[in-house]
Amino acid sequence: MPPPTRSGRGVFVTVGTTRFDALIDACAQREFLERLRALGFAWLRLQVGRGAEPAPPRVEGLNVSWFRFTPTLPDEMAAAEVVVSHAGAGSILEALERRRKL
Repeated sequence: MPPPTRSGRGVFVTVGTTRFDALIDACAQREFLERLRALGFAWLRLQVGRGAEPAPPRVEGLNVSWFRFTPTLPDEMAAAEVVVSHAGAGSILEALERRRKL
């Protein structure tokens, strides 16, 4: 999926190199997406690793996109206001280094 247009507040979800479909599925649920929008977030970016392809429903005013892997993961994280992680050491350290809410 191509990179999203990023304007406004964003959330980045990362599973690193693992497969963590439960986390991705939870973040792709309509209730979660609608809550993000209600909290004022404009975009959600999912890094799904080796997991299944997500199929999030469309929520007006929220741009949702996903990808598997990228060499620019730090840039993805830096663009977000909030990072949701599988709690891998690398993800936690990167989020803390960028002073992101985790």
